[in-house]
Amino acid sequence: MAAPIDKLSITLVHASEKYRLEVTKSEGNGDLIVLDLLEAAQKVTSVPIHAQKLICKGKSLSDPNQSLQAAGLKAGAKVMMIGRKANPDEEINQKAVLTEETKVENISKKQKEIVKEVEGIPAR
Repeated sequence: MAAPIDKLSITLVHASEKYRLEVTKSEGNGDLIVLDLLEAAQKVTSVPIHAQKLICKGKSLSDPNQSLQAAGLKAGAKVMMIGRKANPDEEINQKAVLTEETKVENISKKQKEIVKEVEGIPAR
């Protein structure tokens, strides 16, 4: 097995633009993964990760946890990106939905804690 790669230089093509990217490991040790590439692409194109589709050598890089090495990417590889920037209204709506989802999760956790407490009270 080859040694883990912690930095990779690739060409990203989005619409009619070409970007030279230095993909680096965002966290932890180990090999570079597709998520690292998605994050680097987001920084230069402003296309949110959820709106990106990456293609290299005719294959979709759909698993964010797949190593770039396993996907066949090497230094100088050309990766095509399909996706568009979110408009501000959609972004605001998406943030509002995420906020509400977080509130629901917190309420659910509290409810589970209360149920455990009530179940622990002996019946009279």
